[in-house]
Amino acid sequence: MRVPVYQSSDFAYFASLTPVHHPEEHYQLLISSTFANAINPEQEQVSLRLTLDRFGIQQLHSLLAAADTPEFSDLGKS
Repeated sequence: MRVPVYQSSDFAYFASLTPVHHPEEHYQLLISSTFANAINPEQEQVSLRLTLDRFGIQQLHSLLAAADTPEFSDLGKS
């Protein structure tokens, strides 16, 4: 599964999640980007590559879900 995370007229971030064969029941999370003004604008640059088990994916999901709450938006405000 691959989804765009951020896109502008000349820059884009993508996230993909794919199962890996070893270790079993693990997944690769890949964050990559493209830049329209690059020599090869279709070539993606890897920003982050993680191998996660189901627990790691659940933890990441919880973190991202928390970012979509009013309490998270208020962090750092005085």
